[in-house]
Formats: sequence, structure tokens, C-alpha cells
Amino acid sequence: MASLLDKFQKEMKAGGIRPRTNLARAWIQNKIMSIRMPTNRSNILNDPDRIASKPLVGRMYFFAYDPKLKETLPVWDKFPLVIPIKPYSDGFLGLNLHYLDPMSRVFLLDRLMDFANNDKYDNTTRLNLTYDLLDSSSRYALFKDCVKRYLVNHIISSVIYVEPEQWETACFLPVAKFNYKR
Repeated sequence: MASLLDKFQKEMKAGGIRPRTNLARAWIQNKIMSIRMPTNRSNILNDPDRIASKPLVGRMYFFAYDPKLKETLPVWDKFPLVIPIKPYSDGFLGLNLHYLDPMSRVFLLDRLMDFANNDKYDNTTRLNLTYDLLDSSSRYALFKDCVKRYLVNHIISSVIYVEPEQWETACFLPVAKFNYKR
């Protein structure tokens, strides 16, 4: 299975673009603008074709969130980009990729593709992840920075499904909304 980073590199190389340059960053921005996924929080949440009934393990989602303990949290993301990894009766444990910088998000996602059930990048694709699997190897060490617990009754919007073919692009969308304790 070709890695996500390999796909980006191949497309950039075909266009004569050197990675990690201003031109490369502009290319990524143009790629984001040319896809059909909306690039702002309001448009993402108001896309009726992407509403999911509930977050499923191994898929990727956006939603608006109001944490139960927001008064005590030093920082929290009001608009997470999450891959659930363990369900609970009242919510789930998930990887909020917004807690990583965009390149680290793609790097981790690339590593997580080791657990993909197929390489179709369609609605049948999901990641067969568990906390223990990720914790057992330093290859996935970045995941520890973004593991968060989410309560379903604190999700304050629709849950928006991100199609697998757009996972890496979602990683670059500038839609995180961090709140800091004052």
C-alpha cells in the first residue's frame, strides 16, 4: 500500500515541486481549495451529505465539542478532527489530530495506515486500531499527544464523516478551534 506521504511526494515531484518549500506549502493550500470538502467550520458542519449517526472506531470525523471539564482543562479543541479508537457507553476514546502540527498529523496518519483494512480509500476503508496496539510500538509514539476522551452528550453539532480519500487533506484544513484556560 502506497503511503500518504509517498502520494504527496509523487504528485509534487510530477509537478516539479520540492517538498518543505514555500512553493510546496502553496501547492498544498491549492490542493485543499480544489477539493470538494469545505474548508471552514461552518461549511463542514452544514454538509448534510456527510452527517453520521454516531462516530465509529477507525473512521475520521469533525464535530463541535463542549467538554464537561472545560473549566479545569488548560487547553481544549472546540472543533476536533478525531479518529475514534475505543467505544464507551457514553462516548469514545479518540485521536484528535489537531493536537499535532499539520505535517505530524500526516506523518501519524501515514503510520496508522498500517492498520487499514484495505487500500481502496473509500467508504469501506477503516483503521483497525486499539490503544494497546498503538502503545506497543514507538513507531506510533505521536499518538500519545492526541489521545482524548469524548462524551457523546457534549458533542454540540452533527458528527461529520470524513471520507477516507480525503483524510490527508482534512489534516491540513485550518479549522482547529483551541480554547485556553485564562
